[in-house]
Amino acid sequence: MVLRFLRNLLSQQGKKNYVGTDLDGRKYFEYLDSGSGKMRRSLEYPRQKVSEFTEDVIPPEWASWLRGSRDEPPTMVEQEAIFNQKQKIYKNVLEYEEKVSEQMRLFDKEKEKEEMEKQQSSSEPTGSGESFQPGTWVPQQSKRD
Repeated sequence: MVLRFLRNLLSQQGKKNYVGTDLDGRKYFEYLDSGSGKMRRSLEYPRQKVSEFTEDVIPPEWASWLRGSRDEPPTMVEQEAIFNQKQKIYKNVLEYEEKVSEQMRLFDKEKEKEEMEKQQSSSEPTGSGESFQPGTWVPQQSKRD
């Protein structure tokens, strides 16, 4: 039994066992490190032309598996659910930004309108030079009435 375990252990040294693929095509492997005897985890990037190469960000679920923070690699169903959740969040953020932007436009218009009304009804003169606007004179009510 011990002999079978050692034979199995030695046959696995350096041999990478395919574990899974992420949504961007990176492949993940596990292998036995011949130096330390520990299981190691690695990934391979999809083959690309040099002109197509971009800085990749490893998905958090795979990064935690690579570091050993999680025992089981993420399933394709889990990855798709996370992707769909991110898309939904992104859509909600865009809708929120549009809503806030529209509210800001309405607020600015209202503020502009108030400023115009304030300038028109001001009894004090405003501006100087070419932008001078004389104030308005409103007679006071007489006390005789």
